[in-house]
Amino acid sequence: MFRKFAPYRYLAARSRLNGGNVYSCHVQVNQLLTAQRVNVRDFLARAVADNWRILYMTRQDIVRQSISTILAKRRRQWYVYDSQELDMQPQVIKWEELQPWLQRRVDHAKIEMEALDGLPHLTVTYEHDLRDAPNHQSTMDRVFAYLDLPTIHVQAETKRLSGDLPDTVANYDELMAAVCHSSFALYTDLC
Repeated sequence: MFRKFAPYRYLAARSRLNGGNVYSCHVQVNQLLTAQRVNVRDFLARAVADNWRILYMTRQDIVRQSISTILAKRRRQWYVYDSQELDMQPQVIKWEELQPWLQRRVDHAKIEMEALDGLPHLTVTYEHDLRDAPNHQSTMDRVFAYLDLPTIHVQAETKRLSGDLPDTVANYDELMAAVCHSSFALYTDLC
Protein backbone atom coordinates (compact mmCIF):
# COMPACT_ATOMS: atom_id res chain seq x y z
CA MET A 1 0.00 0.00 0.00
CA PHE A 2 1.38 3.37 -1.03
CA ARG A 3 0.93 6.42 1.16
CA LYS A 4 -1.55 8.95 -0.19
CA PHE A 5 -1.03 12.64 0.48
CA ALA A 6 -4.59 13.05 1.77
CA PRO A 7 -6.15 9.58 2.08
CA TYR A 8 -9.72 10.67 2.66
CA ARG A 9 -9.68 13.22 -0.17
CA TYR A 10 -8.20 10.54 -2.43
CA LEU A 11 -11.04 8.18 -1.52
CA ALA A 12 -13.69 10.85 -2.05
CA ALA A 13 -12.21 11.76 -5.45
CA ARG A 14 -12.19 8.09 -6.53
CA SER A 15 -15.84 7.86 -5.51
CA ARG A 16 -16.79 10.98 -7.51
CA LEU A 17 -14.98 9.59 -10.57
CA ASN A 18 -17.32 6.60 -10.33
CA GLY A 19 -20.12 8.85 -11.60
CA GLY A 20 -22.55 8.55 -8.72
CA ASN A 21 -22.77 4.79 -8.80
CA VAL A 22 -22.19 2.68 -5.73
CA TYR A 23 -18.55 2.84 -4.69
CA SER A 24 -16.81 0.75 -2.08
CA CYS A 25 -13.36 0.36 -0.67
CA HIS A 26 -11.64 -1.98 1.76
CA VAL A 27 -10.09 -0.06 4.64
CA GLN A 28 -7.77 -1.86 7.03
CA VAL A 29 -6.87 -0.34 10.37
CA ASN A 30 -3.23 -1.36 9.97
CA GLN A 31 -3.02 0.51 6.65
CA LEU A 32 -4.60 3.63 8.11
CA LEU A 33 -2.16 3.53 11.01
CA THR A 34 1.07 2.63 9.24
CA ALA A 35 0.91 3.43 5.54
CA GLN A 36 -1.49 6.40 5.66
CA ARG A 37 -0.66 7.60 9.18
CA VAL A 38 -4.13 8.96 9.92
CA ASN A 39 -6.37 8.85 12.96
CA VAL A 40 -8.72 5.90 12.39
CA ARG A 41 -11.65 7.45 14.30
CA ASP A 42 -11.36 10.77 12.42
CA PHE A 43 -11.18 8.98 9.07
CA LEU A 44 -14.30 6.91 9.75
CA ALA A 45 -16.23 9.79 11.31
CA ARG A 46 -15.54 11.94 8.26
CA ALA A 47 -16.74 9.16 5.98
CA VAL A 48 -19.98 8.79 7.97
CA ALA A 49 -20.48 12.58 7.90
CA ASP A 50 -20.18 12.39 4.09
CA ASN A 51 -22.89 9.66 3.98
CA TRP A 52 -20.61 6.67 3.57
CA ARG A 53 -21.85 3.47 5.17
CA ILE A 54 -19.50 1.31 7.19
CA LEU A 55 -19.52 -2.47 6.96
CA TYR A 56 -17.34 -3.77 9.78
CA MET A 57 -16.00 -7.17 8.78
CA THR A 58 -14.42 -9.07 11.61
CA ARG A 59 -13.37 -12.50 12.81
CA GLN A 60 -13.93 -13.96 16.24
CA ASP A 61 -11.27 -16.66 15.98
CA ILE A 62 -8.04 -14.73 15.55
CA VAL A 63 -5.97 -17.90 15.91
CA ARG A 64 -7.50 -19.41 12.77
CA GLN A 65 -7.31 -16.02 11.04
CA SER A 66 -3.63 -15.59 11.88
CA ILE A 67 -2.75 -19.11 10.75
CA SER A 68 -4.60 -18.45 7.51
CA THR A 69 -2.61 -15.23 7.02
CA ILE A 70 0.70 -17.00 7.61
CA LEU A 71 -0.21 -19.73 5.13
CA ALA A 72 -1.42 -17.22 2.53
CA LYS A 73 1.80 -15.23 2.78
CA ARG A 74 3.92 -18.36 2.42
CA ARG A 75 1.92 -19.60 -0.57
CA ARG A 76 1.55 -16.11 -1.99
CA GLN A 77 -2.11 -16.91 -2.47
CA TRP A 78 -4.77 -14.88 -0.67
CA TYR A 79 -7.67 -16.39 -2.59
CA VAL A 80 -8.22 -19.36 -4.88
CA TYR A 81 -11.02 -19.86 -7.37
CA ASP A 82 -12.98 -23.10 -7.21
CA SER A 83 -11.37 -24.25 -10.46
CA GLN A 84 -7.80 -23.74 -9.17
CA GLU A 85 -5.65 -26.14 -7.22
CA LEU A 86 -4.23 -25.16 -3.87
CA ASP A 87 -0.96 -26.36 -2.41
CA MET A 88 -2.19 -28.09 0.75
CA GLN A 89 1.23 -29.34 1.81
CA PRO A 90 1.25 -29.24 5.65
CA GLN A 91 3.32 -26.36 7.00
CA VAL A 92 5.21 -25.98 10.27
CA ILE A 93 4.18 -22.82 12.10
CA LYS A 94 6.20 -21.89 15.15
CA TRP A 95 4.63 -20.19 18.17
CA GLU A 96 7.20 -17.41 17.80
CA GLU A 97 5.79 -16.69 14.32
CA LEU A 98 2.12 -16.90 15.32
CA GLN A 99 2.25 -14.92 18.56
CA PRO A 100 3.02 -11.48 17.01
CA TRP A 101 0.12 -11.92 14.57
CA LEU A 102 -2.22 -12.69 17.46
CA GLN A 103 -1.07 -9.68 19.47
CA ARG A 104 -1.42 -7.43 16.44
CA ARG A 105 -5.00 -8.62 15.89
CA VAL A 106 -5.92 -8.04 19.54
CA ASP A 107 -4.43 -4.54 19.39
CA HIS A 108 -6.16 -3.71 16.11
CA ALA A 109 -9.53 -5.00 17.32
CA LYS A 110 -9.31 -2.61 20.28
CA ILE A 111 -8.52 0.31 17.96
CA GLU A 112 -11.39 -0.70 15.65
CA MET A 113 -13.88 -0.87 18.52
CA GLU A 114 -12.81 2.54 19.83
CA ALA A 115 -12.99 4.04 16.33
CA LEU A 116 -16.44 2.62 15.63
CA ASP A 117 -17.91 3.52 19.02
CA GLY A 118 -21.04 5.59 18.36
CA LEU A 119 -20.69 5.46 14.57
CA PRO A 120 -23.42 3.70 12.58
CA HIS A 121 -22.15 0.48 11.05
CA LEU A 122 -23.19 -3.06 10.17
CA THR A 123 -21.06 -5.85 11.58
CA VAL A 124 -20.41 -8.93 9.44
CA THR A 125 -18.62 -11.72 11.28
CA TYR A 126 -16.73 -14.31 9.25
CA GLU A 127 -17.58 -17.29 11.45
CA HIS A 128 -21.30 -16.55 11.56
CA ASP A 129 -21.95 -14.80 8.26
CA LEU A 130 -19.33 -15.77 5.66
CA ARG A 131 -17.52 -19.03 6.41
CA ASP A 132 -20.37 -21.32 5.36
CA ALA A 133 -21.91 -20.90 1.90
CA PRO A 134 -25.53 -21.40 3.10
CA ASN A 135 -25.20 -18.12 5.06
CA HIS A 136 -23.95 -16.03 2.15
CA GLN A 137 -27.31 -15.01 0.70
CA SER A 138 -28.92 -14.02 4.01
CA THR A 139 -25.79 -12.09 4.96
CA MET A 140 -25.73 -10.23 1.67
CA ASP A 141 -29.46 -9.55 1.94
CA ARG A 142 -28.70 -7.76 5.26
CA VAL A 143 -25.83 -5.87 3.60
CA PHE A 144 -27.98 -4.84 0.62
CA ALA A 145 -30.75 -3.65 2.97
CA TYR A 146 -28.24 -1.65 5.05
CA LEU A 147 -26.91 -0.02 1.88
CA ASP A 148 -30.42 0.61 0.49
CA LEU A 149 -29.62 -1.51 -2.56
CA PRO A 150 -31.79 -4.07 -4.30
CA THR A 151 -31.02 -7.66 -3.40
CA ILE A 152 -29.34 -9.85 -6.00
CA HIS A 153 -28.36 -13.51 -5.95
CA VAL A 154 -24.80 -14.09 -4.74
CA GLN A 155 -22.48 -17.05 -5.03
CA ALA A 156 -18.84 -17.30 -4.05
CA GLU A 157 -16.40 -18.41 -6.72
CA THR A 158 -13.52 -18.89 -4.32
CA LYS A 159 -12.69 -21.53 -1.75
CA ARG A 160 -11.16 -21.45 1.71
CA LEU A 161 -7.37 -21.55 1.81
CA SER A 162 -6.63 -23.06 5.20
CA GLY A 163 -8.63 -26.32 5.17
CA ASP A 164 -8.74 -28.38 8.35
CA LEU A 165 -5.95 -27.13 10.58
CA PRO A 166 -4.74 -30.55 11.80
CA ASP A 167 -4.18 -31.46 8.13
CA THR A 168 -2.72 -28.06 7.21
CA VAL A 169 -0.39 -27.36 10.14
CA ALA A 170 2.28 -30.05 10.43
CA ASN A 171 2.93 -29.30 14.11
CA TYR A 172 -0.72 -28.67 14.99
CA ASP A 173 -0.68 -30.32 18.46
CA GLU A 174 2.48 -28.47 19.53
CA LEU A 175 1.19 -25.14 18.23
CA MET A 176 -2.23 -25.53 19.85
CA ALA A 177 -0.62 -26.43 23.17
CA ALA A 178 1.23 -23.11 23.06
CA VAL A 179 -1.93 -21.21 22.07
CA CYS A 180 -4.08 -22.88 24.71
CA HIS A 181 -1.57 -22.06 27.46
CA SER A 182 -1.48 -18.39 26.49
CA SER A 183 -3.81 -15.43 26.93
CA PHE A 184 -4.87 -15.92 23.30
CA ALA A 185 -6.84 -19.06 24.20
CA LEU A 186 -9.79 -16.69 24.75
CA TYR A 187 -9.85 -15.88 21.04
CA THR A 188 -10.36 -19.36 19.58
CA ASP A 189 -12.64 -22.37 19.80
CA LEU A 190 -9.64 -24.68 19.36
CA CYS A 191 -8.76 -24.82 23.07
